[in-house]
Amino acid sequence: MTVPRMHTFYDMALALLQRDIASRYRGTLLGFVWPVLNPLLILAIFSFFYTIVLGARWPGVEQAPDYTLMLYCGIIVHGLFADCVTRAPQLILTHPTYVKRVIFPLEALGVVVVGSALFQAAINIAILLGFTAWQHGGIPATAFWIPLVIAPFALVLLGFTWFLASLGAYFRDLQLAMPMVVLAAMFLSPIFYPISAIPAHLRPLLEWNPLTTIIEELRAVVLFGRNPDLLALALYTLAGAAVAGAGLMWFQRTRSGFAELV
Repeated sequence: MTVPRMHTFYDMALALLQRDIASRYRGTLLGFVWPVLNPLLILAIFSFFYTIVLGARWPGVEQAPDYTLMLYCGIIVHGLFADCVTRAPQLILTHPTYVKRVIFPLEALGVVVVGSALFQAAINIAILLGFTAWQHGGIPATAFWIPLVIAPFALVLLGFTWFLASLGAYFRDLQLAMPMVVLAAMFLSPIFYPISAIPAHLRPLLEWNPLTTIIEELRAVVLFGRNPDLLALALYTLAGAAVAGAGLMWFQRTRSGFAELV
């Protein structure tokens, strides 16, 4: 009985994911041009402002890659985080039909949110690789590690999504707080600056930030041509599995009250 049920779960999640991605751009004039156009515009704006207007260079690294590409690695990871945590608190409230179906696996909605965010992140990474190849004459072989870098982060995001989806159903103010959380995460992550720029006594706070390791490792494999820190990623994966498991457990224990809230 387990195999057919899992098969049905993944089929349902895949169908919902395809519908979710399509619905984001349905009815727009440019349609699926937007997932490519948006990151290109962001990259162009940051490139103009930081490299042309400010003449910014990445501090503390000799022969550092282009500042814009360093910045864009951080923006990709932060965007993946922001996409999930801003949608999660409304997830139950915006799907009342699914909530009231007794046999519907509501946890699949969390998978859809993370999967949709990963779809956009994949486009952003493809653009990053394209500009890296253009500026440096090729893509380092270490770029094949990218899925291994992103996978543990996806586990963390899945746990966050399940937890916030449940909490958002009971406390609707949560969705109003998420923009501040996203903004704080942007400036408390090494996106615009290296960790070395932070005073030593504050660095542990940054190192515990779940975005930090992923940003640093993405830069390492794409821009510096270095192999990832496999030990750090292994530990991150274990932590990610724990976060995902805890998020799912919380979601399942609180789902009995969802039908009364929508």
